[in-house]
Amino acid sequence: MKTLPVFIVIELRKNNKKARDLAKLNTGFSLGGPIILISDRAYNQLGNPSSHGKIKLDLAGIVEREFDYLGISYIKVLEEDRTSNEVQAYLIYTPRKPYSLISDELIDKLEIEILAPGRESGDLKTTLQTK
Repeated sequence: MKTLPVFIVIELRKNNKKARDLAKLNTGFSLGGPIILISDRAYNQLGNPSSHGKIKLDLAGIVEREFDYLGISYIKVLEEDRTSNEVQAYLIYTPRKPYSLISDELIDKLEIEILAPGRESGDLKTTLQTK
């Protein structure tokens, strides 16, 4: 069975700036807290926030990479008929990301349940449910 990535539309808020972006729910991206690795688009829409410093993270237990830590942001999921509650997350950035990446802990905090990630359907509601 082929597994398909699940993408959602999110809105990020940091200080007085907002960004809308496509974000991948990447099960297995677990770093011990609610973290979002933002795309170039989100970074630019947020006004190119300054880094609070470099952090090194161990990805998948295999590769250690360096990221810019941009501080705290607020995130919500945008759906056709509703919007999720806004939650707090740690914002990290590295250039050349075409979409944002949401950690497992942030998926939980947003109360997202992935129901059928392998189902090929154009209807997001069949694969994703927010409480």
